[in-house]
Amino acid sequence: DAEDGSAVITRAGFQFLLLSTAKQVWLFLQHYLHTAEKRSLSAAECLAFLYQLSFSTLGKDYSTEGMSNNMLVFLQHLREFGLVYQRKRKAGRFYPTRLAL
Repeated sequence: DAEDGSAVITRAGFQFLLLSTAKQVWLFLQHYLHTAEKRSLSAAECLAFLYQLSFSTLGKDYSTEGMSNNMLVFLQHLREFGLVYQRKRKAGRFYPTRLAL
């Protein structure tokens, strides 16, 4: 922070902003996966879901039926990050966004 209390971007933050969107998303997800255990989520299970998501089709809906509670929590995090769209939090279907593909 600056002496007057205003926010100041760090050198690392500025370098991050210069990266491509895909690289920014991947670095963000890497950090998320490294801290997944703190949220009682399996990093391996989350990574497997991300792998499946990367092969999904833009505009196609996918069912949440059969997803574990942990994966439903992870799906909500992806929703908050903008990687999937879900009309309502409890909707049984989700759509991958361009950001996820």
